[in-house]
Amino acid sequence: MSTRLAGNDWLVERPNEQEMPSALGRIIMRYYGWFFSAGISVTGLALTVLGDDAAGRRVLWASAALFGFQVLMEVLRHYRPRFYDSVGVSRFRAEAYIVAAAALVLLVGGVRSPFWLLFVLPIALTAVYGERSALFKYSVLAQILAVDAFAVYQTGWQPAAVVQGMVYAAVFVALLESATWLYVLAQFRQEERLLHLQLLKDAAQRLIPRRPPADLAHEALDMALTLANTRQGFLLINQRDSGRLLAHAVRGLSLSPGTTIRELSERCRQMAQRDGQGGRVVRYQHGAQSHYGRCFHEKIESALVVPIASARGGWAATLHVTSDKAGYFPTPVQPLLEVFANQLATALDNAFSWEEQDRMLQHYRSLIELGQRLLERLEPRPILEQVVQYVRGALPHVSGAYVFLADGNSGLYTQVASAGPDLGLPSGAAVPLLEVLVDAGKVPPEQIVMPVPDSAVVPWAAIGAVNPPFGSLLVAQLRVGAKLMGLLLLGAAEPRAFSPVDEVFLGNLAGQVSLAYRNAELHHQQQTNRARLARILRERTTWRLDQTLDALLKQMVQSAVRVSGFGAAAIDLYDPEKGGYTTRATANLPASLEAALRLRLIGQDRVASALRPELQVGDSNVYFLPGEYYMPELEWARYRQAPGPDGAAGVQRRAEDVLLVPLRRRDGVRVGLLALINTSGRKRPTDDDGHVFENLADQLVATIEQWRQNSKLRQLSEVLAGMIEQTEASALYRFIVEAGARLLEAEDCSLFLNNERSGMVEYEASSRIPSELFERKEMPISAAEGAGLTAYVAATGTPLSFVGEEYKNHPAWEGRFTEHLDYLPSRACRSLALVALRNPGGRITGVLKVENKQGLDADLGFGEFDREILLPNLASAAAIAIERADLYWRTSEILVQKERDRLAGELHDLANVFHMGIMLRIEKLWEQLGTVPQHESAQALRRLWRASRYVFGELVKMQEETRHPILVREGLIEALRNYTETISLSGVEFRSSIDGQLPVDVEHALYRVAQEALSNAKKHFAGISNRDIHVVVTLRQESQGTILEVSDNGPGFDVESELKKPESFGLTRMLEIAEGIRGRCEITSELGKGTTVRVIVPTPEKEEALSLRR
Repeated sequence: MSTRLAGNDWLVERPNEQEMPSALGRIIMRYYGWFFSAGISVTGLALTVLGDDAAGRRVLWASAALFGFQVLMEVLRHYRPRFYDSVGVSRFRAEAYIVAAAALVLLVGGVRSPFWLLFVLPIALTAVYGERSALFKYSVLAQILAVDAFAVYQTGWQPAAVVQGMVYAAVFVALLESATWLYVLAQFRQEERLLHLQLLKDAAQRLIPRRPPADLAHEALDMALTLANTRQGFLLINQRDSGRLLAHAVRGLSLSPGTTIRELSERCRQMAQRDGQGGRVVRYQHGAQSHYGRCFHEKIESALVVPIASARGGWAATLHVTSDKAGYFPTPVQPLLEVFANQLATALDNAFSWEEQDRMLQHYRSLIELGQRLLERLEPRPILEQVVQYVRGALPHVSGAYVFLADGNSGLYTQVASAGPDLGLPSGAAVPLLEVLVDAGKVPPEQIVMPVPDSAVVPWAAIGAVNPPFGSLLVAQLRVGAKLMGLLLLGAAEPRAFSPVDEVFLGNLAGQVSLAYRNAELHHQQQTNRARLARILRERTTWRLDQTLDALLKQMVQSAVRVSGFGAAAIDLYDPEKGGYTTRATANLPASLEAALRLRLIGQDRVASALRPELQVGDSNVYFLPGEYYMPELEWARYRQAPGPDGAAGVQRRAEDVLLVPLRRRDGVRVGLLALINTSGRKRPTDDDGHVFENLADQLVATIEQWRQNSKLRQLSEVLAGMIEQTEASALYRFIVEAGARLLEAEDCSLFLNNERSGMVEYEASSRIPSELFERKEMPISAAEGAGLTAYVAATGTPLSFVGEEYKNHPAWEGRFTEHLDYLPSRACRSLALVALRNPGGRITGVLKVENKQGLDADLGFGEFDREILLPNLASAAAIAIERADLYWRTSEILVQKERDRLAGELHDLANVFHMGIMLRIEKLWEQLGTVPQHESAQALRRLWRASRYVFGELVKMQEETRHPILVREGLIEALRNYTETISLSGVEFRSSIDGQLPVDVEHALYRVAQEALSNAKKHFAGISNRDIHVVVTLRQESQGTILEVSDNGPGFDVESELKKPESFGLTRMLEIAEGIRGRCEITSELGKGTTVRVIVPTPEKEEALSLRR
């Protein structure tokens, strides 16, 4: 059935062609369906002619159905030939024909028909599918024909039976033969498919090992020719990405004289473009010789062209299998070669990857060695000469290497090193090289390596160069950071000669060259720059911060002239109040010009117009204005003409170069300008000069900022000293907010204090916001959402700082500050900062708030120095000063009250003594009445009575004036409540059922007793938490008189033992004060059960006191 072919170490098994049908057999097999359908139609017509119309019609209908089935098979064969030729479809067709024959028997009479013998078809089916022996098959056929002849004999050899028997015998023979060969063909195709799968499996295994592309090409071509069952073909392997021919293999073909493999490759590329191959296989069935032209000696009639794609895109190879026979390649060959192409594509990608890895490792090793050698060199030009020679050795396909250096920012380049064909450029000529190599002449900085798409159309003549013999070009940028130093140009004779590996290598080489060249270029500049930077630092050590700003600026501008080497200099600082830059210090300028400069004001827009990119020195923040560069809007920066006072004519000076160095802080804010005027004919500053001047400007700005911070700290110390002098609360509050606004350069500074008794944060003072605005608002101390920023800081102590409308994003904001700012000139909150006031014990006592930073930082808000140094220190000092003022007030109140009590007692005692003296005189006068005339005695008594009444009135008046002011204004209960706040006694409850006012002496005496009782309670409650303290002060009127009762839940004491102690003056004093108003004082106490002090003043005494008061 099959034979095994040996070739190229491959055992190939193919079916034996002798077992295949003959040409006539193949024709019968090809069109058997049509023959079978036509035979059935003839049978139907024969039955009709013989008179069996019903059976004839049924047979004709069956033939029509078979014709429809055959049409369907032809459509399937046309559109899906591979599916039509499959084993399953072949078996289905054979079984369909057998079923049709069985159905035909039923149509002409069924089992009783003389043709019942056709039901023995399962026997034939067994012969076909079970045993393919020809002897067995024909013995079965002979038996069936014998049975058929016997059936006809039994009918008496009727003509109709004879015709039918002969027809069905012929149909059965053809049916058996065709079914057999259909199955044989299906079996052959199945075996052929299994063979192909085995071949593909072996091919995949043989393509895996690593090998050079040339060896892989020869072995892959042998595999492809075996799969296609031909002996002609060739394989072209191209470089991945670039398309350059790397390897090839040819079998059974020989190139014509004068034809090279590269010409063949170009011919095949033209075929692909012309026929639009894309990613599909192209089949040439006839006349394929015309497509290949005269490239080969041999005759080529049919060909299959299989493109092999790369994983990166593009085509890695092209496979051509050919034959000298027309229409040679059967249907299964194309899909086999497509599968093989995928396997070969994977093998080629692996081979390319291995080759690229080897080349990259080799390049990396050589680059490391080259980088070390380059870094050891300190002269720039020898480095470039060494590089171009190294490139030609590392990349053999490179025929020319050139280095061009950039000429400043002009976009021109000068050739400084070369190896290869001469470009013919004049020595030292600067040419726009990028404009002729790259479209638009602009290359993004991130694209270090740039392949030139079509080197043949490069207009070399446009830059005065001779057209070099380059088929491909590759350009690399020599960059250090953002600075473009030059270009490295490589040329190769072949088109598409540079691969991605070459581009990676050139990119790494460009980085090495840039660093080495820059290192050598900086080496000799470092000495000069190092000395200049060291001089800048030495000059800075001489700048004194303990002088005025103008004196400091004068010192700095003189140092700038000495360090920079320029002839003159000037420093302009931004003045927020004037909205522009003013000249503050100059050096080496005429006095008349200096005086004129101090009168000018330069706006922000004019300064911005001078700091334009085309004037920038390299990548530094320095701008150079050459003397020949004329623009009317930049004349202010020339320093050769300045306006005189009152519009007088300016001072004319010669044209000079000017270097403008912006003075910027770290946050980017421009605080001024340093102008260096060139009067000594200096050349244009280099990039390194720009960095030196930039460093000089940084030192100037740092010193100015340090001076300003020192000035702020001195101002802060003065504010702290001023707070110490303030002892009155309202004056201290006003001093704090006004000093805070000045110190922090804020539009407003406000002070809020926490009221622990009410749980509110209360407004105290503001430098700009009216107090009426806050008097109408209540701000509970709370950190809840929407409670307010001030209340949030008062509750948590967390400092807050905002710029712009950031404060609206804080959860505690409720819109209060927007309303406040309606009273400010800005009408908007540009910046905001809040910090908590804490007493020395750490307790939060209030909030200090500043709004709208003014001056240079108006748009940036309160800076780090404001938030971290000035504002916290100001708040801490304010908290201490407020605590000190409150303590001073409380101490004064206590001292005044004690002095009043002392004077009241003395006056009371004095009055008693004086009355006693009057009474003694009256008694003596009574004794003298007998010896003195009556009218004289009456007059003496009248004078004595008047004097006594006058003295008594004055004493009462003086005693009234010594009473506590709150006691006079608001009564006993409010005076005692104020006293508890003074001594910081919490947990006191006041109860009063008396509506009117008590007599003066009674009220004063009760106040002094209660004052002593509360002081004792405060002393006894030491060490007890405020939450556990409870004191009740009760004032009521009962039948027995007026009762004042002070009770607490303190630790208690033994009253009798305490009264016996000499130091128990307070208890004794309470008893004496009560007796002084004809009342009695009861003190009850027990250890662990608290103390109660009760004063009872009888009603008659109250009435007497009232009459005395009137």
